[in-house]
Amino acid sequence: MAGTDTGAGRVLAAGVQESNGLTARWLRALDEAPSVLSGAGAWPLLAVLSAGAAGAAREELAAATGVDPDRALDVVGAYAALLESSACTRFSTGLWSSPRITVRPEWSGRLPEAWFGRLTGDLDADKAALDAWAAERTLGLIPRMPIELTPETVLVLATALAVRTRWASPFEDAAYQPTGGAWRTDRPWLGLRRDTGDLGALRVVDGVTIVAVEGQDDVDVHLVLGEAASAPAEVLAAGIAAVGREGTGEYGPGVSVHAEPSFESDPAPVLRLNTVAFDVSADHDLLRHPGVFGLATALTRGAHFPGVSADPLEISDAAQAATATFSARGFEAAAVTVAGMRCTGMLMPQGAERRVVRVDVDRPFGYLAVHRPSGLVLVAGWVREPKRFQISR
Repeated sequence: MAGTDTGAGRVLAAGVQESNGLTARWLRALDEAPSVLSGAGAWPLLAVLSAGAAGAAREELAAATGVDPDRALDVVGAYAALLESSACTRFSTGLWSSPRITVRPEWSGRLPEAWFGRLTGDLDADKAALDAWAAERTLGLIPRMPIELTPETVLVLATALAVRTRWASPFEDAAYQPTGGAWRTDRPWLGLRRDTGDLGALRVVDGVTIVAVEGQDDVDVHLVLGEAASAPAEVLAAGIAAVGREGTGEYGPGVSVHAEPSFESDPAPVLRLNTVAFDVSADHDLLRHPGVFGLATALTRGAHFPGVSADPLEISDAAQAATATFSARGFEAAAVTVAGMRCTGMLMPQGAERRVVRVDVDRPFGYLAVHRPSGLVLVAGWVREPKRFQISR
């Protein structure tokens, strides 16, 4: 990462490393590898929460994010500036609070580029406002905020991350119909193929094959292929650990080398990439794995966030909605991560319930959208079924 010899650069580099570490731990904690998730969207939200937390909740959030809560808002500010400096990424934070509580300005005033709104108590109107914010901040890729508001909700904190880039070297698309393996089918998939002279885009690291598909801006997508028997989370974790590292050779899973005729007198070697298009989305309930995100204590009754408000607050919801599309021309992805809070001991109408969303998805190869200058993994996922090939009419 350029400029990491400065103090600010070292702080930012640590934030990138810790965010990537959270992505890897999240993947390992899931029963099945997801189609898409974004540790890069969840990490700054948790860091912001840590800055307002106290006691065991503060310690757990600090352990999950890897940053000192006293410095967390500064680190998140640098992190947001990094993403905003990119021509193809967008990062936003949003905060909505009820008039029933008072939010400390020394905490909220340091949120990077935050949108501030009010929760009016009209659940339908408030949800519509949150959904509109999610859609606008993700370039229309995610049309809703992944939270169900209840009469108990007094504060909502969210981050939105969007990526949109076109390939430096586009693919050709064509029907792809394997004769064996997991993708054998009577209906063809939408295959993508391209030849380039950039053999350096191929790396084999720790037994996984990684091909970097370069974007025109500063985001690349790493396609990560492991052995057939390898666990998806381990393949993706190996891909994350390999960001910025050199490969050990060109022979790995899915790689073969052969000669073919050429009409050139001195033909240059070619890297031929055959892959598939995909369009995936997923919802994640972060509270299914509270230990990964440092939220175990914050879920219990108590005044866990005195730095956010003098009113006793606890976490009621934490979720993420994410989407990613890989096509012949480029890549786009987005994630909205949200935490809801309720006030401990506040009298509320009876019968309020929290909606819990369970998502179970798995895919045969992994992908990582990586911010090239910093190595930050923006989104990660596992693709099981690619898009179907359709004949143009």
